[in-house]
Amino acid sequence: MVPIRDGHVIWNERLAIPVQPMVGMVGVAPAHESQSNLRVGEWGGNMDVQEVAPGASVRLAVNVPGALLHIGDVHALQGDGEIGGSAIETSGVIRLRVELMDRPDEMTWPRIITPERIMAVASARPAEVALRIAAGELMRWLHADYGIEPQEALLLLSQVLEARATQVVNPTITYVAGVRHEILRRL
Repeated sequence: MVPIRDGHVIWNERLAIPVQPMVGMVGVAPAHESQSNLRVGEWGGNMDVQEVAPGASVRLAVNVPGALLHIGDVHALQGDGEIGGSAIETSGVIRLRVELMDRPDEMTWPRIITPERIMAVASARPAEVALRIAAGELMRWLHADYGIEPQEALLLLSQVLEARATQVVNPTITYVAGVRHEILRRL
């Protein structure tokens, strides 16, 4: 256990790390099965994406009536991959707005929109499969919303893609694949 004071995680007497609050778990009920909160799938789940933070928008496909939205696993701080099996867990107050909208035909996995970038999320084993799914999801998004042909989207993402594993401790590995708005505005 470490104290959190004045917007910092107090690691020891020499090291105080600024908090970066995030919500690790955002999900809805899967279509045909029940799942553990540790799982990540097309329904969202324990994605542990640091960008799910103030100002972010998370888009999930609703699979059952009422969606059965679940939110939790609040962290004050977490590094990429959550490699030690835990982040700086904390309590928190989450203020959110839920809005129903039509699901885009090409959307399968969760999407995250932040002030800096758009990102697609996927989870699988091994890690490179998760990365390929997330990048493919992002390519379809670029085609549908920005009119970029798939081959051009692949070439563009080969140059500007920002991707990383957000968690490697759950049964599957979660990857995010994103592109900055400043790039998209110039298309």
